[in-house]
Amino acid sequence: MNSAHEQALHARWFPGLLKTPIGWACDCPLRKLGAFGSGCDVEVDRAKFFSLSDNTSFDERAKLFPFSSSDITQASIDYLKALISPPTLLVGYELSEPTRDVLNSAGLTYIDIWLHPVRFYDDVMFAFSSNHSGIQAALNEYELDSRLLELRAVEISTAVARRVWRRPQLPPGRGALFVGQTRYDKALLADNRMLSLQDFRTRFESLARDFDFVLYRRHPMVHSGDSSTRSYVRSLGNVAFTNCPTYYLLADPNIESVVSISSSVVHEGTYFGKEANYLYRPPVRLAGMVAESVGSGCYTSVFETFLTPQFWQSILNGLLPVKDTEPLVLTFRPNRLRDALGVVYGYQHIDKLEDLRRRLWWARDFRGTIGRRITSIRRKMW
Repeated sequence: MNSAHEQALHARWFPGLLKTPIGWACDCPLRKLGAFGSGCDVEVDRAKFFSLSDNTSFDERAKLFPFSSSDITQASIDYLKALISPPTLLVGYELSEPTRDVLNSAGLTYIDIWLHPVRFYDDVMFAFSSNHSGIQAALNEYELDSRLLELRAVEISTAVARRVWRRPQLPPGRGALFVGQTRYDKALLADNRMLSLQDFRTRFESLARDFDFVLYRRHPMVHSGDSSTRSYVRSLGNVAFTNCPTYYLLADPNIESVVSISSSVVHEGTYFGKEANYLYRPPVRLAGMVAESVGSGCYTSVFETFLTPQFWQSILNGLLPVKDTEPLVLTFRPNRLRDALGVVYGYQHIDKLEDLRRRLWWARDFRGTIGRRITSIRRKMW
């Protein structure tokens, strides 16, 4: 379960993004759900929820609070059901597996929406799943054709091969890419604790033996706190750290395999023709993954159509009262949601406009910093 700060961050944009298209489609009240003190229409006192299960260690300030759904008592579930009556449909953002288990125990219907693991397409996408079979069946009709993602990967690989984008300088031989994650990535949560590379030393060392070289790509947001992992990685002879942009590495033919504990980059690598290996499991199970199929508990890849009323009419018809609303023709605009949400995730390395924008922002910030320093020096001189 995320911190109150993280919850508040998503509460600022997520309901607003969906409120209009859902409102166009459904003839029912829309209410906002949040943590106690958030100012939402319905507030859940998370400390009380856990205390009813004899767990008094809940900390609102903790970046991530792991819990097991098996430890949640009926008293906690009854408290939740008193706030949210079972006929209510919950639309949540990146619900953890224990949270989904609790909702299932409470008999509550939900739609869970995750930021899609593939970040190199024309815009960011979202992955949808529901515990309601009718909704899930309707969602499956909106599954994005994976060939579009394969084609985009081909375009990126071609640009790298043509040196439109910088081609990485790699050691000779067969290579593998290992992708690191932040320490608080909830995809690392297992058995009430956070996994690390130390939990998979045997398999990681086997990876190093199987390939001529292994490149370790740290998460861009990790700058400290992983000294033990770095020392361990450096102790292996043919494993080296790299700062090369991930998409350039995925586009290189000498990288044959992409490995991670649970990073979404592993799934992205499949569209570049790479062997995909999760040491633990993917953050969400997507249709098209190895041994997966649409509908068997998988998440559906949806591209922008959820911004239209007809999307919500079709998936909620029969569950909620829907309006007779004219379909909306959504004109394609690249980076519509990427720009609105400010989620780039390395896209600047494969998009010239985003690359230019980042350079201009850096120049602006650099000029502002230098200007402030000059002003400070002048004040000291005078």
